[in-house]
Amino acid sequence: MEAKRKDVNDSVQSTRPIGGELPQSASKFGDCESIYVLRKACEVDDSDEDDMDDVEDDMDEEIVESDVEVEGGSVEPDNDPPHRMGDLSVEVSEENRIAAQEAKGKAVEATSEGKYEEAIEHLTQAILLNPASAMMYATRAAVYIMMKKPNAAIRDANAALEINPDSAKGYKSRGMARAMLGQWEVAANDLHVASNIDYDEEISSVLKKVEPIVLKIKEHQRRYARLRKESEDRKSERHAEAQKACEGYDSNEDQDDADEDDSDENDIDEVEEVEEATHKTLNAEEEEEIVESDIELEGETVEPDDDPLQKMGDPSIEVNEENRDAAQEAKRKAMEAVCEGNHEEAIELLTQAILLNPTSAMMYATRATVYIKMKKPNAAIQDAHAALEINPDSAKGHKSRGMARAMLGQWEEAVKDLHVASSIDHDEEISAALKKVEPNAHKIEEHRQKYDRLHKEREERKAESERKRRKAEAQAAYKKAKRQEKASSSKRSGGMRGGFPGNMPGAGGS
Repeated sequence: MEAKRKDVNDSVQSTRPIGGELPQSASKFGDCESIYVLRKACEVDDSDEDDMDDVEDDMDEEIVESDVEVEGGSVEPDNDPPHRMGDLSVEVSEENRIAAQEAKGKAVEATSEGKYEEAIEHLTQAILLNPASAMMYATRAAVYIMMKKPNAAIRDANAALEINPDSAKGYKSRGMARAMLGQWEVAANDLHVASNIDYDEEISSVLKKVEPIVLKIKEHQRRYARLRKESEDRKSERHAEAQKACEGYDSNEDQDDADEDDSDENDIDEVEEVEEATHKTLNAEEEEEIVESDIELEGETVEPDDDPLQKMGDPSIEVNEENRDAAQEAKRKAMEAVCEGNHEEAIELLTQAILLNPTSAMMYATRATVYIKMKKPNAAIQDAHAALEINPDSAKGHKSRGMARAMLGQWEEAVKDLHVASSIDHDEEISAALKKVEPNAHKIEEHRQKYDRLHKEREERKAESERKRRKAEAQAAYKKAKRQEKASSSKRSGGMRGGFPGNMPGAGGS
């Protein structure tokens, strides 16, 4: 045994690079990893230091993330002291409100003449006169953007959005300021919200510059997340290989010390180990399927309506003024019928209005609201879709579709529609609907996450059982091969005992 240990030590010494020191990687890993590194080192030419360095580099590899090459410059953050902000607790008189508007008008004139500092002074005066106006803060933010002062613009945009969470100009200003600072992803989010509330060409122009950069950043993040994962997987594989090498080394020592007569008993033990590991694997595979429980949700739903599809207008026809006026008159009569509870009559009148003016999103959205009153959600969704095809920013279209989806128990889709509707044109009915719908959507999301986790854990248990089974088989095969090799070696050496075969002449000493 001592001789064998000496051979191993000699092999280790032979792997030392010039200078006599072991590779650093051997010292910072455990014993098994050290053996693995040294065995790797044995595979390279002792005279080739570069190959030895490759082994160390392979063990110590780290992913160094490169910068993302983006188009579009950013500006240095401004660090000026913040301008004065208004006191929201003060009561604004009519006189102050009028004076604030006059100050804002002067600011607009100064801006058109390029006098930005003067415009800021006027707008600050307007804010102090009417601190409850989100528009005043959003307008000052827009001027700060012209002055390339993004941090000041963001402060004012935040103030505007605290007063009015649906301020399109507040989101627009903050999005443009964040883009100036290179905060591309949050900039895109703000600009999209602004576009949903009140679309304009300037927002579209900025989004065309910002969105490609956001896509590059996301692709970059996904790429390096994948590379890091692959690196970790390789490290795990090396660790497993090192452990296997260490276990094999220990098995060799144990086998050399064992008595040859115990081989049959060892064979039985190994068979039992493999059978036990196999049994565990089968149990893991036959583990009961996870049966998802029902979710206890609040709120009533209705049976889907299966009536024939309602008449829809032809959007390709040209609508003249006469037809447009007639459609408005039919809509007015429909509203009167709704007030009297005559919903079928209202549907007929709104269908007439749609056929007269098929380019009006409002006509479809109004008929959708009547279908909701009649508890016909599928018909309401058809009309809401039509309204949103004509005008994607139709608050009434999103609201009607959201409420119809809630009636069908499509809670998550309903929440999305109602939030969009609220961001475009908030009203109390949307708020009330969200209070009922959001708890159910949250419950569904939590339920999904729970069972996703359970399924993942089940698959991991199966994989671990299979790994242990394969490991047991490999160890048993290795031990058996070593015993057979030793037995064969013993027989060969035993056959030479007592001199040459057949007492050949001359084999003796005389």
